[in-house]
Amino acid sequence: MEYQEYPKALYLAGQQLVVEDSEQEEAARADGYTDWHADHARTTGETPEKAGDEAPELDREALKARANELGLQYARNISNEKLADLIASAE
Repeated sequence: MEYQEYPKALYLAGQQLVVEDSEQEEAARADGYTDWHADHARTTGETPEKAGDEAPELDREALKARANELGLQYARNISNEKLADLIASAE
């Protein structure tokens, strides 16, 4: 499957602009248009993480170290999210 980059929507203060190629995209970005998550964060005051764009990645080694400090027992194949929940419930 081939990735199709254009047409692409860019945003400025909630207004959408569709660009058809890299030259149009470059001109729109020079005028202040950005991707939706950056524009959403700018217009709402939220950071992209709070806006739900990308959750911060959990550091597995740090989670395991903290769980060991707390004396918690967990399965070797526990997910990072479940390990974080386990730590949070023990703190």
